[in-house]
Amino acid sequence: MTKAGVRKYDKEKGKEIKRIRNELGWTVNVLSNKTGVSRAYLYQIENDGYLPSEKVLMLIDKAFKQGIGLETSSTDRTLGDNMKYYRRKLNLSLDKLSELTGMSISNLCFIEKNKTYPKISTIEKISIALGVTIDQLKKDTKIEMKDRNTLNIIVKKDEFELIGKYRELSKEDRSKIRELLNKLYNV
Repeated sequence: MTKAGVRKYDKEKGKEIKRIRNELGWTVNVLSNKTGVSRAYLYQIENDGYLPSEKVLMLIDKAFKQGIGLETSSTDRTLGDNMKYYRRKLNLSLDKLSELTGMSISNLCFIEKNKTYPKISTIEKISIALGVTIDQLKKDTKIEMKDRNTLNIIVKKDEFELIGKYRELSKEDRSKIRELLNKLYNV
C-alpha cells in the first residue's frame, strides 16, 4: 500500500513468479507452504498484479532457489545446478538453449540433472550461450561423476578440467597418458 492507501501493481512480476512456480511444478499451495505467504495473497500477486513487499519477494526468491537446488551450501552445487540457474535467469527454455549451443535437448537435460559430465569444449559452448564465463558456470561446484555402473566419484575442479582435456585427446595420446600414469603409479 502506498501512503494514499492505493496498492501498487506490477503484472510482469506476477507473471514471472507464476512462470517459475509452474516450471518447478509447484501449485500455489506448495509455494504458500514454502514461503509462509497466504495462497490468496500469492494469487493476487500472480493474477491481479499486486506488487509484493521486498520481504515477500525475498521469501519467494529463497523458495525458488531451494526448488532448483541453489540454496544449499556452495560446495553442494553442481555444474548442472549452475547451468539451470543461469538458463532460468535468462528465461531460456532447454529448447532455446539447444538452438544456441547446437546440442540436443536430451544432452542438455542430462547435464542439468548431473547424469553426464561434458567435455570442456561443451562447457564452453554452454557458457557462451548463457553469457557467462566457464569459471562462473563451474563456480563453487561439487562435481559428481557417475560411470556406467553408477559409481559416484567426487573430483575437484582442476581434476575435472584434466578429465575434460583427456577426453579430447586422440586414442593414441590417451594410451600414452595411461602408460605414463601406470609407470608413475608403479614406481
